[in-house]
Amino acid sequence: MARGVDWPVRYRLSEADRLWLANEFDQSIFPVLTPLSIDPAHPFPFIPNLGFSIGLQLTSMNGREPMTALLRLPPALDRFVRLPDASNVIRYITLEDVVNIFIHRLYPGYEVKGSGTFRLIRDSDIEVEEEAEDLVRFFETALKRRRRGSVIRIETDSEMPASLRQFVVTALNVPGGNGVRFDSMLYPGYTVPPFYDSLLGKLIVHDEDRASAIRRLERALSELTIEGLATTKPLHQALARDADVQAGRFHTAWHEPWLASHAASLAAPPAQITVTTASESAPSATGGQ
Repeated sequence: MARGVDWPVRYRLSEADRLWLANEFDQSIFPVLTPLSIDPAHPFPFIPNLGFSIGLQLTSMNGREPMTALLRLPPALDRFVRLPDASNVIRYITLEDVVNIFIHRLYPGYEVKGSGTFRLIRDSDIEVEEEAEDLVRFFETALKRRRRGSVIRIETDSEMPASLRQFVVTALNVPGGNGVRFDSMLYPGYTVPPFYDSLLGKLIVHDEDRASAIRRLERALSELTIEGLATTKPLHQALARDADVQAGRFHTAWHEPWLASHAASLAAPPAQITVTTASESAPSATGGQ
């Protein structure tokens, strides 16, 4: 006998369905979730390539400050949860709908004002250096870097509030990982005052040799996003790509003529990140990547 397929939303689940989902949530989903709040003490975390997450705007039921939160959905979890069959019909519900039903378990004392899922797509291209001494090692390193490439696309669902979508797109992206350190007082949502110290942050990288350290620097710079004011990020990216810098052929008077010859390219506008929703295209937003 033919069997139908149903996709019930969380608003029309029976009491029996909710009891079954409560057990499934407790046994399989809740133990692998890590609820995060985004504030000055908890910066926006790094999200790997194809990372799928839920953004949340929460209001307190106890008079506390509103909260912006992030919930990463681990790839080990199935994207769709199969409910018990009913009347010979196969039924599924999305993982994010299940999580939203039990969001009070993750953020007790708060209720959801707005939410939406989003996924990042990072640049995964690999440039092959034919003259690399050890191609096996080169590809091992390159494959590890793929998950931390520059963000080139952000996909959001159509139900995500515009303010939450804008927060996700423009959040400060601070590089990290082995051999990378970023010293700064900046945090997501920080407003730089009119009179500020020009040293807003210091990016430090290290590796086993000069070539590896420069590659790590390029990757870290591609991940760093500071919006609202001009920075020296394009300058350092151009320097990292320069053949003389890579070979160590420079001196104290080398920079001024180099800067004059590269002034036009350094004044070019930054790249853009494309932001789309599940049902329509949204305007592109400058991401500084």
